[in-house]
Amino acid sequence: MTPDLARANAGMLVAAKEDSKTYVLFVQTFKHDYYEFPGGRIEHGESLLDGGSKIETPYETAVRETLEETRGYLSQQQLVSASSPKQLVEVGKFRIFLAKLPFF
Repeated sequence: MTPDLARANAGMLVAAKEDSKTYVLFVQTFKHDYYEFPGGRIEHGESLLDGGSKIETPYETAVRETLEETRGYLSQQQLVSASSPKQLVEVGKFRIFLAKLPFF
């Protein structure tokens, strides 16, 4: 992993459909009075998905941050089964992954 990627951020766009409406999950920040997609910085240490010790991938960061910022409302299994490391949008050093969940 390149040094630039190790300083990158990643997040997850969690979307659910019901009837003809699409709902998107936002989380409220603790430091500011606004809402955003769950996400954060890539961390060094134990890999969330394979248990190895390394720098986590942007996808692992997105899953971990979504778990943390939803306080476990969505499980790791739900997020991993509803998303893919290949379904993403990249904007500069930020990567946002798509999770399509049933309406919750």
